[in-house]
Amino acid sequence: MLSAIKEALGTTVLEGTGRGGGGCISEGEVYHTDTGKVFIKRNSKEKAREMFDGEYASLKTTLPYRLHLHNLKAKEQATGGRVGSASPSYVEEFGFPVNTSCGYLSQDNTWNKDWLVFYSRKLNHQVSLIQEEYGDREVGELWTHLQVKMPKYFSGIEVLPSLLHGDLWSGNAAQTTVEPVIFDPASFYGHHEYDLAIAAAFGGFPRPFWEEYHTLIPKASGWNKRHKLYKLFHYLNHWNHFGSGYRSQSLGQMRDLCL
Repeated sequence: MLSAIKEALGTTVLEGTGRGGGGCISEGEVYHTDTGKVFIKRNSKEKAREMFDGEYASLKTTLPYRLHLHNLKAKEQATGGRVGSASPSYVEEFGFPVNTSCGYLSQDNTWNKDWLVFYSRKLNHQVSLIQEEYGDREVGELWTHLQVKMPKYFSGIEVLPSLLHGDLWSGNAAQTTVEPVIFDPASFYGHHEYDLAIAAAFGGFPRPFWEEYHTLIPKASGWNKRHKLYKLFHYLNHWNHFGSGYRSQSLGQMRDLCL
């Protein structure tokens, strides 16, 4: 493996430092090369290649832009604001060219014009995996009720596709001396509010982040309920990754949303 990495990097030196570490999904280490240090992430799971391919596509897409405003600005630049006159870079649907992985679970990013249909598909996938693994009846019953309730959470608002990180908790973001940086994206075009759910649920960001964010993109009507709906995906995803310790939190969120 190291020889293949040396060839890909065009380096004759590739020496491990023993520093770096990993997370819950992959391992990583810092290496010395001819031109400086690099961080190499590795994973031996069956679908690791799909996961890394999705992450690579996410990084290529997000690196040139700031995330949530980029696609919205492309729409605003439409000549005269006429329907169908948006710039060629504007993405009109929800999805992504490839599947990406949140954790090690692949996410179906098939394009769809309807955000509610797209997001329902994401939740349904998580619920289906839980039912297959645990045979949990209650999660299926609550999901049946929640699907009927979901449309009212979007009443009176227009959801436009925004370029998302997809897994934006504080461990996947940092700051250099000149700019913010992100790690481990699981990108797709979706509702900008989606990214804020895991930002609040796990390893939250400080108050100045939220204040500045909502200065740029103010909260829309019904934000609090949708925020809970978007947190639900990550509670279910954690249940699928780490076990039934997340069952109570997931079902409690579903019950609250079904009221």
